[in-house]
Amino acid sequence: MTVTPSSGSVMLGNQFLFTAVVKNSSDATVTWSVNGVAGGAPQTGTISAGGVYTAPGDLPIPANLTVRAISHADVSKSGTAIVSVQSDVVIGLPGGGGTNAVPVELGATHAFTAVVSSGAHPDKFVVWSVSGAACPLLCGSVDAGGNYTAPQILPASPNVTLTARSLADSSRQVSAAITITSNFLLQLAVPSSVAASSTATFIATLKPVPGSNPSTVLSWSLSGSGCNGILCGTLSVVTEQSAGGNATAASASYTAPISSPAPNAIVVTVTPLADPSKAVQQQFSIQGALGGGISVTVFPATATRAINHHLTLTAQVSGTTNTNVSWSVNGVAGGSAALGRICVVASSPCQAWATLWGGCANQKLC
Repeated sequence: MTVTPSSGSVMLGNQFLFTAVVKNSSDATVTWSVNGVAGGAPQTGTISAGGVYTAPGDLPIPANLTVRAISHADVSKSGTAIVSVQSDVVIGLPGGGGTNAVPVELGATHAFTAVVSSGAHPDKFVVWSVSGAACPLLCGSVDAGGNYTAPQILPASPNVTLTARSLADSSRQVSAAITITSNFLLQLAVPSSVAASSTATFIATLKPVPGSNPSTVLSWSLSGSGCNGILCGTLSVVTEQSAGGNATAASASYTAPISSPAPNAIVVTVTPLADPSKAVQQQFSIQGALGGGISVTVFPATATRAINHHLTLTAQVSGTTNTNVSWSVNGVAGGSAALGRICVVASSPCQAWATLWGGCANQKLC
């Protein structure tokens, strides 16, 4: 017996007719198979009892398949043919496949649509993916429908490539360039001055671009040429709430130091996690000191140390430009062997004590 034609090609999802010719038998019935599977399979295509082969919607691997007809009268007799499944799939990405990158704001979603074209009947499904230097954590995501969502935090490399690949023919794909953008506004409101030892409320307002959703996490810090650390005061973020529209307001409670540093200007900085380059600053001043006039504050105010252990003390002088101080322990200038020594680096007898006590740094109780 023979199968005609002995070879042929068919596009994805289309049909092709094979004919079995049985000789020397009145029984012309045959059983058809594709790659050894009776009737074929979805992955390789199917064939009917009449020899009509229907190609699969997705390109098989390999694309050349064996169609076999086995005689019903004598199963030892068969004929074969080779069918080649081919693809004419073309995939396009309207509005996103050009040379210009598509801007997508932080946390915003942009819908892309892939169009699969063919003169046959291929699987029209596409597989979406994103790639870029910021992947996988900060390049955004895309769902099965082609909806790309940008990350909430701007990556160091904001360029992303979105790719739609044909499931019918994985060699056919199209890509779009995306640039993650950051155009939100951050505003900071603080009073021009705060009295020593008093509290004030600072408000930072983050205003996203409509339709976007950047991270609203903010970090706060204080600095000043006349202070550092808690000597500039303390901040405690109190609340975060809607400020109308899609804006978010974060308020922080500021507690001023008990005395004014010299100089008394302090800078508060608010840095958004979404885009640290958009950090904002405001300067304010500390007015007055607890009790007025010159004041001296020692930090820490209390401490416990084991014998022969050191403690670093810091003195803040306010109300004057002369910040020199004299140190004593229980009223004894410089301390004593019984009470403990206190010294200023490079002074006498600090150097001698440093040798005796194994090292004594600037303003340390030895």
